[in-house]
Amino acid sequence: MLYEFIKLFIYEVCELLPLGAEAHAKLISYYFNYPTVSYEERIICLLALGIGVFIYFISDFYKMIKEAFRATWLLLIGRGIVSHVCKEFKYLNLLLSVVAVGAVYYPAHLLSEHIGNSYYLIGGMLIVSAFFLRISETFAFIKMDGRLLGYKDAFCFVALQIISAFPGASRMAIMIGGGKFLGIEKKHLIKFVFLSFVPVIFIRLGFYLEDVNTLFQIVYQHLWMFVALTLACVVFVAIAMKIFVSEGFYKFYYYLAGLGAWTILDVLFGKR
Repeated sequence: MLYEFIKLFIYEVCELLPLGAEAHAKLISYYFNYPTVSYEERIICLLALGIGVFIYFISDFYKMIKEAFRATWLLLIGRGIVSHVCKEFKYLNLLLSVVAVGAVYYPAHLLSEHIGNSYYLIGGMLIVSAFFLRISETFAFIKMDGRLLGYKDAFCFVALQIISAFPGASRMAIMIGGGKFLGIEKKHLIKFVFLSFVPVIFIRLGFYLEDVNTLFQIVYQHLWMFVALTLACVVFVAIAMKIFVSEGFYKFYYYLAGLGAWTILDVLFGKR
């Protein structure tokens, strides 16, 4: 029981940090011939991740919904226009960006399934993830208001979301690295990336599930594991937030680039 919890918690950690859980799960299986995460375990992990992140940011979700209703009321009574409302209501602006990024994940995931799942691609996307972290540390635009996401920023994040859906990519590395490059203020950027992570997780969950009854059955069979992973996720999100705001956070690119290059070279020249 403890061993399974540790294994699944490591999966959560890789998902929340700029490491890429699915890439590591496949590489561990490839290098060590070791069964990593089963179908039911993946369902439990994703559900725990989605609910855990939602619980941690529940006050922000409440503010987004509250501002959405308030802005809608102002528009209905004619006391505001769309462009003005989106600029003045920061949490509404955040909500629209989260919805846009979350919505694009569905077609992006379908596209990634047609591309394939080779180890060359996994290694290459790890290097791409490292590139986004590295370039954001060297270059970054300066915005007048780093808390506000404009139409161009939202479009760029949609493009980044499509790239991060490819097998082997680290969503956290690409989204945070790309957002820092665009000049988004770091604390606001990290919050946005985590908030947009919630709809992405539940869409991923939908791809694995056949129906809702299957989800309830799996949760019921692994209830204690699900509760423990959810609580662990809430705690680790708090830790991850501190890691992301630290100055040394972007040095994860050394690890991502090294692992990606090693994977490609091993596939090319290794004999397995």
